[in-house]
Amino acid sequence: MAEAEHYDVAYRASGETDFTETSAGLTEPEAEIPGLTPGAAYEVQVRTVRGDDSTVSDPYEVTVADVVERWLTAHAGVGSGGEAIVAEDGSVFFDAIGNNGKIADSEDGFWYHYTEVDPATENFTLSATFTVEAAEGKDNQSGFGIIAIDDFVPNNPSARYFNSAGTMAAKYNDIVGGSVQSRYGLSGGKFVTGYTDGPSVASADRDMTASEPFDWDFREAMTEGSNVNPPKFITGDTFEYTLRYSNTGFHASATFVGNPETDEPAQEYEEIIYYDRDLVLTQSEDSFYVGVFGTRGIQVRASDIELTTIHPDDDEDPLERPIEYITPSLNVDGTRTTPHHQVAVPVTANVAGEVVITDAAGAPVTEVTEVAPGQREILELDLAAGVNDFVAHLTPAAEQPQLAEYEELSSYDRLDVDLRFTVASYGEPGQAIHVAPNGSAQGTGSPADPLDIHTAVGFAQPGQQIVLAEGTYTPDRAIVIDRGNNGTAGAPITLMSQPGPGRCWTCPSHPREGSTCAGTIGTCTTWRSPVRRGTRSRC
Repeated sequence: MAEAEHYDVAYRASGETDFTETSAGLTEPEAEIPGLTPGAAYEVQVRTVRGDDSTVSDPYEVTVADVVERWLTAHAGVGSGGEAIVAEDGSVFFDAIGNNGKIADSEDGFWYHYTEVDPATENFTLSATFTVEAAEGKDNQSGFGIIAIDDFVPNNPSARYFNSAGTMAAKYNDIVGGSVQSRYGLSGGKFVTGYTDGPSVASADRDMTASEPFDWDFREAMTEGSNVNPPKFITGDTFEYTLRYSNTGFHASATFVGNPETDEPAQEYEEIIYYDRDLVLTQSEDSFYVGVFGTRGIQVRASDIELTTIHPDDDEDPLERPIEYITPSLNVDGTRTTPHHQVAVPVTANVAGEVVITDAAGAPVTEVTEVAPGQREILELDLAAGVNDFVAHLTPAAEQPQLAEYEELSSYDRLDVDLRFTVASYGEPGQAIHVAPNGSAQGTGSPADPLDIHTAVGFAQPGQQIVLAEGTYTPDRAIVIDRGNNGTAGAPITLMSQPGPGRCWTCPSHPREGSTCAGTIGTCTTWRSPVRRGTRSRC
């Protein structure tokens, strides 16, 4: 009926005589009928009302599905592009070649094949086999695996902040020689906490420190072109991942099955446990989501996807939580090359304590500075021309108020980190430093005796211009402008091409931000450069 004012909906089981009204006075052209029996057939009738007039439709038959569809597919979090294709056999092909989502330190985004979990009635085990079908476009934020997430808004790129637990290939950190190092594309258990508001609200409390790889040394010597720390998965790799949710918390486990193009043996990894059932029940208290995912520049197929559930009352009793030992670390940031005779040295520890820098003979050369976990402090350090060797010392405090109930330091012994700073300059402020493809660190920076690009960037003074001669540059490592290697507002450092045909960079195929040839990457200020962060130049 044209210009209908409202609708009344009634239904009856097939074969019955009387209708039961379920919705009256509807103004929208759809209705939900609750309480139907799976697999049963029903007849539905709609009355359309306008004023005193009404018409009644003929009954039409519907059959309720035997099984409610549990699995859905959508994009979760930040990013767009690519697709997830569900095959008839239940496998999922993640074509993320054109996807700009990411598994990152700040936020997450990925194609997601998922289901909702009711923690009051369901513990679960989700397992799947992941085969990497194309990894040439990967970068440090690519990833795939199984992930459980807290609050979730499908296909909303603003909803990118959520607590999570997963078994996945991603970035992981470890403490090596007292300092935090990162490796990419390793398999491990990744756990993100710190969010209390909705998924569109960022939080400075985002914490991933409970994440850990199954095997830090997996493909340790692997390089790709000039990238000495690439993501460790390659085309042809197959992994079996499992994520279990129990009365204890989340259990991540995995097996590296192998790669038909390599002779690497299969590896079964030791389980990683996160001892908190409520990890993904903070943003949404009643339910959470779990599924398989893929993201950013790769193609991955998830097959043999299997979900089994068990009521918590029928599952095993929770395991007793062991003590987690925290290894003290000291991260010393900032430039190691400078034209100046004094540098500000940023230091960050993961424990409470005191930090001091001494010379090679052990004499203090800075003030003793108190540090708090995660809080950066600045130590002023005087330097002489040439090479300067020092040692930074971290002494943990007896009291560590940041430690949780089940945490303890692995050691309270002093931690030493060797430091080397080199002081040199080429020309005077305002003068040009000349660079050429065949330049070297032994050059003077003149047109006749040019430097290499790394040396020029490392020792440029405020107000100088780094002038690139024409030719093709093939850097063997990233061109990095370190923190503290700065110009000033009135005297910026300028990176420029010599007038003429210009200069070109040769890079490995598919360079991406964070790779060796991704451009001039810096944490500095007051530089001017035609080579911007994350860009690349081609001949």
